[in-house]
Amino acid sequence: MSGLTWSENLGKRVRTGDWLDQSVSTVEKIEDAIEEENPEMAAQLIDYFMEEAKVCHLIYLNWFSSFYEWLIERGASEDKFQEIYELLAFPDGEIFDAQAGVPVDRWSTIGSEAGDAITTGLGNTALGYAALSGANGGESYNTAI
Repeated sequence: MSGLTWSENLGKRVRTGDWLDQSVSTVEKIEDAIEEENPEMAAQLIDYFMEEAKVCHLIYLNWFSSFYEWLIERGASEDKFQEIYELLAFPDGEIFDAQAGVPVDRWSTIGSEAGDAITTGLGNTALGYAALSGANGGESYNTAI
């Protein structure tokens, strides 16, 4: 199993391992740690995954805002955006509306729940994984971001 280490070159934590190991997603590494009954590694990897996801979230948040402005300047209508938001509805039916902050609110909730799973749930590995994976009938966070 790979681990995490600090990279002086990048100024952040990185996963260790060779190229083949790097091709395995962090989510799969979390699942492996849970299967191996290694809650400490699972917790560290969940925390690292949230760092990875935060980078993507911030990039897309910025891109969406800029792209929205660019489209409006070129004549896109608010009605068209409303149609798009309805097509992008979340699995629970909530309308995706980047202008109203829905993705930001969802991101905050996911981050909070992941932190709760790390600090409280991974003492009981199954509970921690259930909180993040959407097990026990909850929606998967892979689709809720």
